[in-house]
Amino acid sequence: MPQQIYFLIQMMLWSFQQEFSEGELMEPYSKDTTLRDYLRIIFKHKYLIIITVIPVMIINYVIAEFNTTTYDASVKVVVSGTKRTEATYYKELSRNPKLVSDHAALVSSRQVITPVVMALKLYELPDDYEKNFASPLKRLWIDYMLKQRERVKRNNPDRLDPEKEKAIRINSAVLGLSSRVGVQPVEESNMFLIKIRDFDPVRAAIIANSVSRSYVIFDLQQQLSELKLKYGEKYSTVIQIQAFIEELKKTLDGNPLSDMETLLPASVKIVEQAEVPDEPAEIKSKTGVLAVSFLGGLMLGVVLSLVTGFYDQRFKSPLELETFLKIPLLGSIPKVKKENKLLTEETKESSNYTKAFHNIAEQLYLLIRDKQLKTILVTGIESSKEIPVITANLAAYIGKKTNKNVLIINANLRTPGTIQAFNIPNSYGLGEVLEGKLGFEDAIHDIDGTISVLPAGNPTLNPLNLVTSSNMAAVIKKVSEIYEMVFVICDGLNDYQDAVVISSMLDGVVLVVNEEKDRKPVVKFAINPMEQRKANMLGAILNNRTYVIPDIVYRLT
Repeated sequence: MPQQIYFLIQMMLWSFQQEFSEGELMEPYSKDTTLRDYLRIIFKHKYLIIITVIPVMIINYVIAEFNTTTYDASVKVVVSGTKRTEATYYKELSRNPKLVSDHAALVSSRQVITPVVMALKLYELPDDYEKNFASPLKRLWIDYMLKQRERVKRNNPDRLDPEKEKAIRINSAVLGLSSRVGVQPVEESNMFLIKIRDFDPVRAAIIANSVSRSYVIFDLQQQLSELKLKYGEKYSTVIQIQAFIEELKKTLDGNPLSDMETLLPASVKIVEQAEVPDEPAEIKSKTGVLAVSFLGGLMLGVVLSLVTGFYDQRFKSPLELETFLKIPLLGSIPKVKKENKLLTEETKESSNYTKAFHNIAEQLYLLIRDKQLKTILVTGIESSKEIPVITANLAAYIGKKTNKNVLIINANLRTPGTIQAFNIPNSYGLGEVLEGKLGFEDAIHDIDGTISVLPAGNPTLNPLNLVTSSNMAAVIKKVSEIYEMVFVICDGLNDYQDAVVISSMLDGVVLVVNEEKDRKPVVKFAINPMEQRKANMLGAILNNRTYVIPDIVYRLT
């Protein structure tokens, strides 16, 4: 299983390299990609790695539990001993040791295996023979399979008579033993090993001895047939070989023999009899299996996370956002779990969330001051409740620090709702002002000495017609004369053109990008109309920023 995992990883990496050669598709992993970028992807997809490692470990553990320990017993056999006939086959065999492998292939033939099965009565072994040596999990599986087999037998109206059933069991035993016979040639010699694998080490040695002797009998029978044809049945050598065969058949019980030479005048001789093996054929520690499985699953999980990160079109870092959009980065806002994200007097100044807003607000204020701007559009790709909160936090901080009069206008006429940050009712607002139902001054809500809010209201006319009307331009002009700084909220760039229209009326645009949701092609497509209108893109804010790399790892890299 670890080899299969390694092969899969190699194939995935090869595919990865192929896509890299295609150029633009591999932009997330360029020559400027740092170790932190890779670590960020890996830690971001840590759950993918975990759900990869666990199944791999479980599967390998189950496989290890199902692989019952086996033992190999071997008998060393030499070919081209004392020959009673000079048949062409044996002449070639003695001159070419490489033919030993062909000759040894006969060991697993039915003519050799059947006498062993009958002599040792292997067909009488119970169906759950392996159960005595298996793990608890494998025992449960064996019991289940036997119950299924018994159920099939009970439902089968045609019962086999004992003779037929015995014949089936003998045939099954022959096939089973044949599959457990192995032949290994000894290099640079005319010898080979006959190997038998069994769950019981003692039985493995007995079967190995029995198979080797059955093979010698088979070889003698081949010589006997040729001698009979050449000299007849009364020939002394024929009688002698027949006696050897009968004597050797008595040794098919597999017990060790003290003097093999007296029994082996054939062209095949047993050099070494099988001994009971002390060690299993394959020593597999379950701890080792789990360790290798863990490492293999970890490697596979890391590769999957990198592949997932490659195909993930979301922004992975503020630097990537700035590079891709080619607009200045104002900063990033960390993701927080609390619902009310408005900064208040009680908010801890030392929190990362608070520091993020302070840094962004100060940078934004410097841009506004240096470029002598007044009206700023704060927009996003999708309609979101977070953009009003972000705008409120930035406006409140700038207003308090600079002691300037700041106005927040909610221009989300399609989804007016309320500005949750200040809990202002939305019974009237910008919509009514644009429709001429209400005066501008009557729609303003004063929050404190520096912050005022103009809600969206509940317009009855088409919002796009309202924002493109002369009344909207008049409102923008009027508020810019009254207030020192104006923030206009209008998101949903991907769905509506309202923000695009408003952007051409204002001094600058701040784009809020959601790290969790917004994808690069969508963002690029959404802001393209504003760029065509020559909107002044002041910068971008990466919202819901996640810091997945642990601090200690971040410092080390």
